[in-house]
Amino acid sequence: MATQRDHVLSYDLPFGGASDEWTRAGDYSIWTRSRGPEAAPLTLCKRVEGQLVEVADKPYAMHNIPAGTPHRIAGLFGFWRTSEGDTVFLVTTTPQGRNYALIVNTGSHAYKSDRVGWFCPQCNAAIAETVVPTRRIGVDGAWREAGKLVDVFNADAARRTCPGCAAVHPRVERELERSS
Repeated sequence: MATQRDHVLSYDLPFGGASDEWTRAGDYSIWTRSRGPEAAPLTLCKRVEGQLVEVADKPYAMHNIPAGTPHRIAGLFGFWRTSEGDTVFLVTTTPQGRNYALIVNTGSHAYKSDRVGWFCPQCNAAIAETVVPTRRIGVDGAWREAGKLVDVFNADAARRTCPGCAAVHPRVERELERSS
C-alpha cells in the first residue's frame, strides 16, 4: 500500500554566503548565494532550438529551465548544463545585494544524470559533452565532477577546438565549483 507523503508548504532555507553546498529539501536540491551590490549580476543563458537565449537581467525573477534544456549562468559556471530534472533560477534583490538560488527537481525517478558540455562561440556547434551520474554521486558530487571536467577542458586546446569551424573555445571559469 502506498503511503501519502506530507505536503511541504515552505522550505526554511536562508540565502547567503559564498558556500557552494547544496541542500536537499523534499524532492529538490537547492543552492543559494548572495552577492553584494557592487558585484556583477549573474546572467542565465539557455539554448532553445539550438539558439542562444540570454535571459534579461531583472532585480526579481523566477525562471524555469525545463528538463533537457542546455543552460549556463554566466559568472557562475562556464559550461552548459543539461539536466534530466526541471531547474528554477531565482533572483531577489535587497539593499545588501542580490540573492540567487538554483532549485533542481532531483526527486523524480527519471532524474539520473546531468550533461556538462561546451558549444562553439563562433558557429554554435557542440564541442564536448560528458554525462555525470548525478543520481549516484549526488548534486554536490556532480558539481565537483563538473569542476574537474572544466579543468580538463581548459588544459587542452585541442579539446577546446571546434570540429566544425576550428575556432578555439576560450578557457572557462569554474566559480561555482571552486569552493567544493
